Amino acid sequence: MRRIVSGGQNMRKRSFNKINIPSAAGGFTLVEISVVIVILGLMAAISYPSVSGSYSRSRLSSSCLQIVSALKTARGLSVTSSDNRSYGVVFLPSGRYRIYSFPSETLIDQSNYNAASIAVPYGESYEIDSSVSIANFQTAVQPFFVIFRDDGLPSADGVNIPLPDEASAIKLISESVSDELVIKISKSTGIAEVR
Repeated sequence: MRRIVSGGQNMRKRSFNKINIPSAAGGFTLVEISVVIVILGLMAAISYPSVSGSYSRSRLSSSCLQIVSALKTARGLSVTSSDNRSYGVVFLPSGRYRIYSFPSETLIDQSNYNAASIAVPYGESYEIDSSVSIANFQTAVQPFFVIFRDDGLPSADGVNIPLPDEASAIKLISESVSDELVIKISKSTGIAEVR
């Protein structure tokens, strides 16, 4: 005997039979996905040292350019100053540095470089990147100064020229890469350049 099914149930049955479920042939297998993940992992592992080195060199270069900018600013302020003051950059072993103004023809040394009656801070204080250090501090732990006289010539004390050799070349090194950048301050012109 045949059973008669109502029209509503028949419709549901037919529409269920017409649903197209994608077959496994159209997708990716677990092996294919695993191979792609392994290849991407190998590419990342191979390129990481190059990307990391490039990033570290970029940080070193950025620190170097910031110091050159501070030196050029201090020199420009000294040359154009009308208030009988000389400007210079004080470098501390901690990696901080700042532009200060000093009375012209005043000897600046370790005892008075930060005395409020003599040194006046100019602008903000800077700090080199944490992965970069100034190699000049490997042999000395005292701050050093690059002070520009009103004629633009650099000195280490605000009066005597030329700048000593150990301060005329500021060497920046990075912990992450073996590169070294040197900022050379010309003793005859006071212009700072990266060499």
